[in-house]
Order: sequence, then C-alpha cells, then structure tokens
Amino acid sequence: MPTTPPEPVVSMLWERTDAPTALRRRFGFPDGATAAAHLQAALGRHWGLRATTCRRMTMSDQNLLAWMDTPAGRVVVKACAWAPLFDRLGVIGEVVTALGDQGLPVAAPVRSTAGAARALLDGPVPLSVAVLPEVDGELLDSTDPGAVRATGEVLARVHRAMAGLDLELPPLAGGGAVHPFAAPEAATARTRGRAPGAAARLDALLRDLPELDVPAALVHGDVRGANVLVSGGRVSALLDHDSLVVGHRVQDLAAAAVKLATRFHDWDPPPPGSRDQLLDGYRSVAALTAAEEHWLEVCVLAEGLGQIPAGPDPAGWAAAVERGL
Repeated sequence: MPTTPPEPVVSMLWERTDAPTALRRRFGFPDGATAAAHLQAALGRHWGLRATTCRRMTMSDQNLLAWMDTPAGRVVVKACAWAPLFDRLGVIGEVVTALGDQGLPVAAPVRSTAGAARALLDGPVPLSVAVLPEVDGELLDSTDPGAVRATGEVLARVHRAMAGLDLELPPLAGGGAVHPFAAPEAATARTRGRAPGAAARLDALLRDLPELDVPAALVHGDVRGANVLVSGGRVSALLDHDSLVVGHRVQDLAAAAVKLATRFHDWDPPPPGSRDQLLDGYRSVAALTAAEEHWLEVCVLAEGLGQIPAGPDPAGWAAAVERGL
C-alpha cells in the first residue's frame, strides 16, 4: 500500500491568493498531504508508479502541479479541475506525445497502463491528470541572445511538426474555443495616448493588410519566458501546451516575441534586440511568406499595445512598444 507522503510545500504559481484556501476551494483537498496522497494513489493505480515523495505543489487557476519522486525518476503530476477542458486536454496530450516522438524538446506525457496520455480521477473534485517527466533546465533568460535564438528555432520546428499532424482539437464543452486568435485590431484610445507612434504604424499597416497565404494549423498559444526551459544553451523543453489552439503561426510567433520576458510574477517587456534574435532563429528554420512578414509586424504592434497597462507602467511597456520592442 502507498504511504502518505509528508506535507509538501503548497504555493500559487502566479496568483496572489492564499494557497491552502485555493487548494480547498478549487480541488476539494483540506491540505497538501491529502492532495499528495490522492495523486500518489493515482500514480500507482493508473501508471503503475510508486511515488516516494511529493516535494512541492503549486496551483495555477484550475491546474494543480505536484513534483514527485519515483524509483523510475522524477515526474510532475499535472491535474486539471475544469471539466469542460477534459476532452480537449486528452487530444493535447496526444499532440505533445507526437511532438516528442519527432524528437522535439517537450515534456511528453508518460503513457498510463491503459495507453492513454491522461487519466480521469474521481475524488472531491473530478480531475484530468497527466504525468510528465521533470525536465532539467532554467527558465529562459531573455537577455541571452543564443538562448533566445534557439527558442525561435525550436518554435519553428514545433509549428512545422504540428502543421503535419492529423489530430482534430475538439471544441470547448459548451461551445467556443480556448484563447482563440483574432484578427489584429487598431489601437484603442487608451493605448493611442500612451504609444502614439506605435498606434500610427499599426494604422498604416492595417490599411494594406494582405490575406494570409499559409493555412491555419495547431499552434502553441502561450510561448513566453515562463514556458521555455534552457540547459547548456539549448532549449530543453517548450512547456505548457494547454493553450493549444488552431491559429496562424505568425500570430503565435508575434505573441512570443512580445511576451518573451514574461514570467509568473514579473510581466516585463522584452529587452532590446531580443525580438530580432527570436525572429532570426525562427526564419533560419522556416521562412515566412511576404504576407506573413506584413502580418508579423501588425501582430507584434497589436500584441505590444495590448500589454500597456491602463494605470502606472513601471515595467516600461509603452516605451518598449514605441521603440518597436
């Protein structure tokens, strides 16, 4: 029988709320030890793995992540409590598995004993659970030109691989999509006042926006500093594919260029030069069409303007967008 692990450290990944309260209200667990024991039992029942220790646990919205030690190695158990996402997450698990099978640096889920990428758990709150290998590496340093360029190269390879997959992403239960990519829009009155030069450039580019000549495909949806691990100057893992969506690669690339330096509690604009380093790395693997290059500038401007806060701007987003990031 599995033994109850000691009380793990429980924290919030980015939200400024009380972690024990969130654990109880969102997942139905009175404390970290109970949550760890529940996930430990699931590892044995669905994966045939014996967890010896749960080192820490953190929450992000409706996701619970637990770092566990097993005789087979260290794993991260990721549980989602939002039932409308369960079917979608199952397909996303298959997408990430396919990327890993092609040699791409992702944390591909460990197959359950039933051969699935995820398992559904009963409990105080139903959970969809995946078991991922713990990948060595540090979060992307956006001031490291080599690491930033390598991120662009990996993103291009991931886009190319996902475009070739014959997997259909199911809609969110109840209709709608998760984080859909919309056509870029003109600057709002608020951002025009904060970054007038960037707004004017966006207006000019939108007037002659061509039709995209590359079909939509699966894209990551949340490439940023917090989701890239680097080891020895190489990308060891592109993480967190839960925002996977059908969209255009140029929009995914533009969002990555703008949010390259963002982390959990630090939402900073990218350092000067990093945008070009990322794009150079991407283009070295996958050339963009002329229409995509036009869209790229439009999407970078629109994404950047959207990051400018309504109030104080201590991180300097307005200045970064004005200079073109």
